[in-house]
Amino acid sequence: MIGSTVYSILFAIAAFAVMFYHASHKQILIQDVAQDEGTELAGVMQNTWQQDLLVEQLHEGKNCVSIPVPEETRSEQVTIENHYMDHELWVQVDTLDASYLVEHALLADGEIQQGQMQKYAGKLWLVMPLRGVREYRSVLEKGYLTIELYHPKEIYDKIIVIDPDTDENALEIAKDLKALLDTGDIKAYYSRIEKKELTPAQRLSLCVGSEADFYIGIRMGSSENVQMYGTAVRYGGEYFRPEMDSVRLADLLERQVTTAIKGKAEGIFEDQEDFMLAQVPSIAVILEPGYITNPQESKYLKQPEYRRKIAEGIYEKSFTYGSLKFGVKHVQSFTKQEIQQNGVFQSDLKQSESSIFSEWLHSKNNFSYSFGLRINRVHFSNTSTNKSYYNLLPKVMLGYRLNENSFIRYDVEMTQTNPTLAELTNTEIRIDPYLAEKGNLSLKPYNNLNNNLFYENKKGLFTFNANLRHHHKHNPIMESLKEQGDVFLIMSENMKSWNKYNAEMTLKVGMIKNILQFSFTGGYSHFNSQGKNYSHTHSNFYYSANVLAMYKKWMFIGQIQPFDEKLYGETLTKSGNYHYLAIQYNTDNFSFGIGAFNPFRNVSRTIIENKNNQSPFRRESFSSASQTIVATLTWNFSFGKTHNSSSKSIENKDTDYGIKSSYK
Repeated sequence: MIGSTVYSILFAIAAFAVMFYHASHKQILIQDVAQDEGTELAGVMQNTWQQDLLVEQLHEGKNCVSIPVPEETRSEQVTIENHYMDHELWVQVDTLDASYLVEHALLADGEIQQGQMQKYAGKLWLVMPLRGVREYRSVLEKGYLTIELYHPKEIYDKIIVIDPDTDENALEIAKDLKALLDTGDIKAYYSRIEKKELTPAQRLSLCVGSEADFYIGIRMGSSENVQMYGTAVRYGGEYFRPEMDSVRLADLLERQVTTAIKGKAEGIFEDQEDFMLAQVPSIAVILEPGYITNPQESKYLKQPEYRRKIAEGIYEKSFTYGSLKFGVKHVQSFTKQEIQQNGVFQSDLKQSESSIFSEWLHSKNNFSYSFGLRINRVHFSNTSTNKSYYNLLPKVMLGYRLNENSFIRYDVEMTQTNPTLAELTNTEIRIDPYLAEKGNLSLKPYNNLNNNLFYENKKGLFTFNANLRHHHKHNPIMESLKEQGDVFLIMSENMKSWNKYNAEMTLKVGMIKNILQFSFTGGYSHFNSQGKNYSHTHSNFYYSANVLAMYKKWMFIGQIQPFDEKLYGETLTKSGNYHYLAIQYNTDNFSFGIGAFNPFRNVSRTIIENKNNQSPFRRESFSSASQTIVATLTWNFSFGKTHNSSSKSIENKDTDYGIKSSYK
């Protein structure tokens, strides 16, 4: 017993001695400050003195820098600031002066090659440029402050970029969101939390350099109609992770934010024009929590408690990995058509479409899946027909992340296409003395089955993806050509089937030095069109190439797109052969650009070829107006991103179980 007590006392003394030794010789720094947290340099406009640092290069295969400091330096006397937007590391040590660093060189191994001593507000700062967005770990030991540099993905599993515009409300929401995200295990970078002008290239560089998994822009909505209000979310691209994609993130954000503020949901919309949504290589959405042009909503947005609820809505549901959706949709339409040809022919169509749909989305670890089902009813009525059709339309998605750099996804979805008024009519239109068109009252809706297998691998500057697609139409509405007396009659009918098989690969390189990006796409398509009395096939290879260059506030875009070929029914169409060059100058509130379609070719060509056995034809049309100059000028009068909400319901088609996306 006494022996055990003695040993315990001796062990405790030894432990305290070891702890005391390490405490006096090794200190982990705790005053690390990120650029977005507000530093001692806030408000300081320019330095009063600077001098190059003495840097000695090591070649030990590490990525670190060791700064010599006096032996008596303590951790609380050291401040490190990560200026990730500027790709710079700032270090300030109370015990350091310029003369000490003239006599003692920094020991650098890896990307830090140089640096400067600069004085701000009476303090000496060491400023060292980095090659991109970096994180770091620091140790104070034996007269050296050693800082090890890491790519963010080496430390954090999930990274998000928050990009508010310069509106005060957006900036305050970002600050509230920062307070919430800082308590979690997701690393967040902020393009700004104070009013500061940034170029699109700088904001994109943060996303690319950090390899962010999510991008959330925060903008204030505005409209010429001051009565418009509500929360909208825009999404872009087809980027996918097994546990999430842009559409689902947009849907989650809209529902949770509107729930948090007890507001109105304006909808989610695909946006292919916004620069950030188009270029960010990750899941990307832009939240517009309200309209600052609406007097009442503008008052709410200025209330701190209201903004805090918006931030809580973003934080609570943005990254959850399971959700169940229900919805009901009803569309009622009436169309009237009048044709004047040797008399007046009138026809009308009343159409209603109702559906109930549900979808379950879930993910666990590297695997994710979703199942959806829509029960659909379509009713047509006019003076000649009165019919209803019922259908079950399922959809399934399976995704798996193979490793940190690659994933694979399979989608299958069934949709329905309805006949149009022009097709559901008994009117005959004479095109020329030998050709006429006639509608068909017996047409029925038909089903589409879309299969898509997608693979992506991303490593460093290189991104490779591959798509295998199959699109099947069962009893599709396609044209038929019949001989009726001395006239050939074109009429739409429900045919046997139509299939398209497509294989496509894309290689993207960049951003190189945060300036240059190339992408090349190549593919092969095979069409099989089966009518009641004809069978046609067509195959073609295709390619497209894009280049994007950005420097400071300037942006250059180059695109080349050859013929887009499609066989449907008995008609083969080749169109869309063009190239495009443009240059644009961007700021947050102003942009000006000028571009040209086909600057090196005077004439564009479209080819239409009919493969009918009785009366085949080939038509080529040429346009001398293919050379087009396009100029764009955008000026934002402080209201953030403006969109024309009056056209949203008209220009979008509900194709994703209650989620609006542009029809393609």
